[in-house]
Amino acid sequence: MLWDTGTVKAQSREIFADLLSEVETLTDADLNDLTSLSSALDPAWLDGRPLWELIAIDAFEHYPMHYDALDGARAQSEGTG
Repeated sequence: MLWDTGTVKAQSREIFADLLSEVETLTDADLNDLTSLSSALDPAWLDGRPLWELIAIDAFEHYPMHYDALDGARAQSEGTG
């Protein structure tokens, strides 16, 4: 299934808004403590890291790893690559 860029951008904005809304409900202690959210999160998923670090890795720090591939795909779709 191919998605157009407008659909992808709209869905990403919605997902990030939802993520930020959920994160804003957490206290600093929730984000830093390894056990405060253990009833809501599988401790194995935390892997000994605070929640804020996993959010950063999975949501914000992850995307730069794909910039080159995204630039290549854009160039190819524009016929310049």
